[in-house]
Amino acid sequence: MTLAELLTAHSPGYAPPQVPGARALAQVHCHQHAVLGWDADRELLQRAGADVERLESGCCGLAGNFGFEWGHLQVSRACAERVLLPGLRETDSETAVLADGFSCRMQIHEFDSAGHEAVHLAELLASALPGAPDGGYGTRPAPPGRTAKALALAGTGLAVGAAVGLLRRPARRTRRVLAPMP
Repeated sequence: MTLAELLTAHSPGYAPPQVPGARALAQVHCHQHAVLGWDADRELLQRAGADVERLESGCCGLAGNFGFEWGHLQVSRACAERVLLPGLRETDSETAVLADGFSCRMQIHEFDSAGHEAVHLAELLASALPGAPDGGYGTRPAPPGRTAKALALAGTGLAVGAAVGLLRRPARRTRRVLAPMP
């Protein structure tokens, strides 16, 4: 089940935050395109007031790890050049690019010369909530600053140190007591 299906069909009384006037270009993940459908997404985005154009591209070309495998880069890029990349080049910077699939977001990040960064439907909706950072609809929050990165690295270092310490500690010997045989 997709997020849009959960919110439209299984969340009675849910009303999405309003993004009136927001424009978005949607790249539907190939699995969703082939199996799940996009009707719930369209309905949810309409209820939120967004003006969304769905690209009829099928697969973005990355297809899980296909585009990363040896010898597949040219095929992966050719798939993206069919519809996705030309669509992005024709899209202005004010238009949010929706891509729920991780592969699709990665492909857009790697190949889009216009510099679009795709967002998940949840990010677009969250950007319209009260108190959300003002960066336009569908923009990602700023990356963490140096202090947050330093704290994350320090926490990782402590966790690794603790794990190494546990691995180096000699194992406790336990005495086995065998029950006498009847």
